Amino acid sequence: MSDSGIQSRFRSNSKSRYRESSVDSLFSERSGEFIVSEETPSHDEIVETSAASEVPVASRKPPPVPGLWVFPSLLPDHVSRDIITALGDADIFSGGARDQVMLFEAPKHLSANSNLPAYIHELIDRIRVLLLPQLPAEIMALLFDQSLARQVILNLYPPGEGITPHVDLPNRYADGIIGCSLIGGCVMTLQEVNGDRRPDECERYDVYLPPRTVYVLSGEARWDWTHGIQGREFDIVQGEDGAGERTLLRDLRVSATFRWMKDGADILS
Repeated sequence: MSDSGIQSRFRSNSKSRYRESSVDSLFSERSGEFIVSEETPSHDEIVETSAASEVPVASRKPPPVPGLWVFPSLLPDHVSRDIITALGDADIFSGGARDQVMLFEAPKHLSANSNLPAYIHELIDRIRVLLLPQLPAEIMALLFDQSLARQVILNLYPPGEGITPHVDLPNRYADGIIGCSLIGGCVMTLQEVNGDRRPDECERYDVYLPPRTVYVLSGEARWDWTHGIQGREFDIVQGEDGAGERTLLRDLRVSATFRWMKDGADILS
């Protein structure tokens, strides 16, 4: 399938440049095996496209944040295309009418049978194989072998849309988060959370995630740093050889995030 054909499968009607993260209502409306987010950001949450002079130059190298691993373009192209084709065949985003779908898998000790689609299992298994030679055994266990319920979030980002900087809810999600850009690249911003300093005094990094990148948040990177994507239609990135800069237009992006849910995390307080 051509790149234009892939994009047409998920054409979105969304006009927002800024998506709120970790909305409580995502857990309040069940539809079959997944939960649908139809939250519409308020006017104050809309982010206008930044002028080029205001856009930071993003690094192609992973920043020195403990517990963060970034593997650019790790997922093979044919695997990404197979998963995207499966998502399109399942019409998971209803032709672009919705931009987020949440899937759940019960803990293995409660149910030996998974209700996750076969293509999600294929993606998880492929990421496990790819990460195995890259990560310490304890991190692999954190990512793939916890006795908790698993949540899979599929997000559709039209060009120019971002997500607010956030730390995934500590009271709902355990340590060990995997993110995967199936198609589309973007710049992710990470900023240290430190109550003793003003935000502008905390460390910040902008890192470019090309299509098919897999990243891991664990330990300090998971608990003590926010991550987000600024809403804009282009990014300014270091040259591939480290010299100069390139302006990259954003394209349609589809991502998958894998998180472990703490006991009782699906119960609203």
